[in-house]
Amino acid sequence: MQIEQAIFTSARTEHAVGYQLVARSPGVTSDQARELAVWGPSHDALYSQGEEQSSVNFHRLTCGTYCVSKTVASGQEYSSRGGARIYTQFLLMPATVLARFANNPFAILRAASAKGMLLVHEHPPGILESFTLAGRTPAVDDGLLAQLADQLGPERVSRLVSAALSPGIKLLSGANNYAILFGGLLNYFPVECRTELTFTTGLRYSPRRPYQLASLIGDAGERRRGARYEGVTVVDLESTDSDVEGVQVGWAAYVADAIRNDQLPRLSTNLQLPRPGLCLADLSQLGEQLLCAQRGERVVAVPRPEHEGIRPSAAQPRAGSQRMFRTDRPTAQNSGDSDPRNISTKESTPLASSKRPSSFAFAMSSPTEAIDDPAALALLMQLDSVLCDAMNGSSTAVEDAGRVWNQICAAFEPVALSAVREQYLRYALSLWHACGDSTRQSRCAVQVLDLLEVLFEAE
Repeated sequence: MQIEQAIFTSARTEHAVGYQLVARSPGVTSDQARELAVWGPSHDALYSQGEEQSSVNFHRLTCGTYCVSKTVASGQEYSSRGGARIYTQFLLMPATVLARFANNPFAILRAASAKGMLLVHEHPPGILESFTLAGRTPAVDDGLLAQLADQLGPERVSRLVSAALSPGIKLLSGANNYAILFGGLLNYFPVECRTELTFTTGLRYSPRRPYQLASLIGDAGERRRGARYEGVTVVDLESTDSDVEGVQVGWAAYVADAIRNDQLPRLSTNLQLPRPGLCLADLSQLGEQLLCAQRGERVVAVPRPEHEGIRPSAAQPRAGSQRMFRTDRPTAQNSGDSDPRNISTKESTPLASSKRPSSFAFAMSSPTEAIDDPAALALLMQLDSVLCDAMNGSSTAVEDAGRVWNQICAAFEPVALSAVREQYLRYALSLWHACGDSTRQSRCAVQVLDLLEVLFEAE
């Protein structure tokens, strides 16, 4: 698929003088060109205008095309009124291209730069060429995960994640390097959710450019001015005030817990697992489920916000659903309460399924979606947790899988057992097909297949 490009900067042309879209490739439509002209930054839009300063920006156009851009200060404006010329190169691409680079705008720019496509023209050509990018990007940069965790710590990373998840525009202040900040933040989100996050690393906030996340550089006065904009919240990453943190819930709580307890490898593995259809609205429930599984606690339901629609009542199964697990015998063959991984089955109140099951393997459209009992869901989460341990190199994963699978066999009807086996088989195949040149993905797929032997050998 082709990547289209356009340049917005200060120039005197036959059409206009001043900041304008001075060049575009043939695939950029007139509607897209008008929209890019609105988003294009002009005089003094960069916080810093040194020759080495730049801003990486990302948003989605009205037509659905994704736009990754880089803004730099280079040369002088045509009018010589003082100040550096602000020069922005837009790259437009379909979702399929962005997905090949893990939905990471920074990866797109690195690949385009390596191909020699990010050039600052003193006199931009009237027509630019479309181009393609080869290769792909790993889902997670473990180095950036660790770097952001070391720099900010669990509470402030959690604050940053919460800011990205909450509605409204957030101006982030107190960071030393905003490229690292935003690059690291992207890596703390599943690949499927990254396209919903729009940001700019170095442009001043403007209502014309409503990026969801933007940097705010300056003193307390600058922060106060930023907070005066309607619908804008300033998030001070330097603050250590405990009142700022609030209660950590959902995905932000899971991220903070992983950093606090040195569980970044497990978090990285969870982030790399494909979850087609996952969106930001699902992350609260997914985070709580993963957190419960990590702590060996009973899986609980996390209601969606009211604006996302009304969920079925927790006291009533969804219409058309049927029980696929047994209620006439315990789920565990051994009831030792001393084992924190042992799930109590005394509570059997039905739990309404969410729109998308959000455990590891069951994040895909699961055939076991009708399973709505907390104890049954907890067993599936235990099995997913063992899967995660296997991907992290656990030497006891097969043994643990056998233990959990015995409990599942005791709790589920044969039709449900078949559905679970089928879902894990599909999941292993999806990992295998997604391997490409990734050695890690290949190893993960093999480890999932090893666990499948446990699931199928007793059939």
